[in-house]
Amino acid sequence: MHGARNILRLLKLGDNKWDVGNYNYVDMVKELSPHDQEIVKALDNIGDGELSAIGIIVQHQNLVKNYPRELAKDFYESVMYGFCMINYEEMRHGFMLKELASQLNTGQSFVDNVDGSLIHELMFETNELYKDPYESLMSYLLGEITNVELYASVESHVEHEGLRNIVRNIKKDEQAHKGAWLSIIKRMVQSSETHREKFIAATKAIHFIHQAEVSKYFKNGALSVQKFFTPSVSKFILDEKHKFLTDIFGESPIDKKQMLTEHLDYFNENFVAHATAV
Repeated sequence: MHGARNILRLLKLGDNKWDVGNYNYVDMVKELSPHDQEIVKALDNIGDGELSAIGIIVQHQNLVKNYPRELAKDFYESVMYGFCMINYEEMRHGFMLKELASQLNTGQSFVDNVDGSLIHELMFETNELYKDPYESLMSYLLGEITNVELYASVESHVEHEGLRNIVRNIKKDEQAHKGAWLSIIKRMVQSSETHREKFIAATKAIHFIHQAEVSKYFKNGALSVQKFFTPSVSKFILDEKHKFLTDIFGESPIDKKQMLTEHLDYFNENFVAHATAV
């Protein structure tokens, strides 16, 4: 399938948007049990991470723009999908989670009183995580694997049907993003040995990094939902990453043992110390 046809197919998959309820959850938050209220509070910081997707795509665009044109031209699918789909859907997720938490915590609307400085931070005041567009694109795919399993785990803990539907629909969007990034990367890998080699190098460099780390709020968000990453969920995420890499390259450039070791080393260095500090 030609690249332009593929990107139109991927965008069409998101044409039928689920109802966000006009971002008004006043009645719902009144019905939430203390258990579900704690989940909403935990997801508040994840809302920041969802909104930071705009900054992630801006960063990817800049990496593509500044890369040698003979290779950069093949990233147009990822740039277009990011701007046309990721920015919009992740914005919806972020506004939804922030709205739930704001109405629960303050009785006020986040959407009606959004702080422009926060949006500016999330879009433009980002951490530089990647040295080239191969690293950023691979990070998006592997990060979405984590996102899907986070929302699946949260969904299994939620009691209120309305809240559970919101979490489930966000999960479905993330599943679609995961499939789209996989499709785009596989097309590039299969089209050129140079792309293949650079994606392998990128994978080895960033397979343990989550794309939302471009935001300074990421660590707080990761810690707030840490309880949903049970040992079985964490193992499944690593298994999924390995499976996807095998699908892309025929053989994963990183074995499972190495992947686990590097994930644990990164987590201990960046999150355990942070948890102690705060």
